[in-house]
Amino acid sequence: MTDPSHIYNWRRLDDRITTSGQPTEAQLAEIAGLGVATVINLALHPHAKALPDETATATALGLNYGHIPGARDQPT
Repeated sequence: MTDPSHIYNWRRLDDRITTSGQPTEAQLAEIAGLGVATVINLALHPHAKALPDETATATALGLNYGHIPGARDQPT
């Protein structure tokens, strides 16, 4: 399977690490199918594109899920 170029800002950094913007539920399923094992969400929950329950969606797909929220305009 090829990398999903239709996911916003999808980038493969190396053989083990990828990055992207907020995927949809269908796109999370797609990246799980690529062999991605862990998702780390850096966005705030109230973000306009946030999934209603990304934790439940990711874990139902067998993905490890972590959330490390941070304001992009005031990083610390």
